[in-house]
Amino acid sequence: MARQNISDLTVFLALARERSFTRAAAQLGVSPSALRHTLRGSRSGSACGC
Repeated sequence: MARQNISDLTVFLALARERSFTRAAAQLGVSPSALRHTLRGSRSGSACGC
C-alpha cells in the first residue's frame, strides 16, 4: 500500500472518530483546509471513479 493511501486512511479515521474537520485537524496537527484537500485528493484518485 502506498504511503499516501495510509495517510488518507488516517485522515478518514480521524474524521470519523472526531466528527469534525476542526477537531480532526487539531488531532493530526494540520489545518482543517489541509484535511479537506487530502480528502478531495483521495476521492479523485479512487479506483471507482466516484
